[in-house]
Amino acid sequence: MRQRGYDHAKLIARHFARLHHAAYAPVLARMGQHRQVGASGERRRQQLGAAFRVTQPLANKHVILIDDVVTSGATLEAAANTLRKAGAARVDATVFARA
Repeated sequence: MRQRGYDHAKLIARHFARLHHAAYAPVLARMGQHRQVGASGERRRQQLGAAFRVTQPLANKHVILIDDVVTSGATLEAAANTLRKAGAARVDATVFARA
């Protein structure tokens, strides 16, 4: 977002939802802006401990996380944990590249 001026993961998620006839609902908001490029997996997990907040009720919902690139998996793990704590019944992830 900072470099490109738009959120490419959001564009991917919208297109994914349209292709699969699913609702697009941005239910996570990022808290803070820790730079993760070059950080170890352990450092990424530390930074992401409280990195997300849920923006709408999720009781018994199935949520699909969309990410462009997975490196250590720390971001997906933190996001999924936040969603489960907020009541999501199921959390799956789709990733388009692995670094």
